[in-house]
Amino acid sequence: MKNNIIVTYSIKFGNTIFYFFIYYFYFFYSNVKINKRYNIMIETICIYLLLFFTYSFLGWCLEVTCKLISDKKFINRGLLIGPICPIYGYGVLITTLLLKKYLNDPITLFILIIVSCSILEYFTSYFLEKIYHTRWWDYSTKRFNINGRICLETMIPFGILGLLIMKYINPIFLNIFSLLPTSFKAFRFSLWCS
Repeated sequence: MKNNIIVTYSIKFGNTIFYFFIYYFYFFYSNVKINKRYNIMIETICIYLLLFFTYSFLGWCLEVTCKLISDKKFINRGLLIGPICPIYGYGVLITTLLLKKYLNDPITLFILIIVSCSILEYFTSYFLEKIYHTRWWDYSTKRFNINGRICLETMIPFGILGLLIMKYINPIFLNIFSLLPTSFKAFRFSLWCS
């Protein structure tokens, strides 16, 4: 029980710090007149932050749906307070930022998505366990697992999903986000986080 209280308060503290930076970013952006080059940088950051939260929410929906089907009850699978699962957002950002140049080679892209998402999942599991003294997921009963942190049964679907995201879904979201005015992106992002 004591560990649950510590985890809850540390997550709330983490959210508070996170929201502080989000509001600071919005306040700074909305009150300062800046040159065009800096404006492009801020707009790019806004687009990637919106992409992060969109996929974090969609990842949360995927996790909750899978648990609803397997356990026949609602289980909130988010790490932070609210309907987000940040590992999905980070996974998409990593693949979007680092693997763009492999879009024309689907086999290489598929393999690199599996490798990058597996590394992310392994180290996320490791650090969450070290910080919170709790195992957030355990694949030790599945075949072809590494220390129960990652397994082949989840790596292949993540590779397929990542390939679909990179080739088809990401361009749609990136086009939608780029059409939004920058001030709206920053405002919408700050509302999303509150």
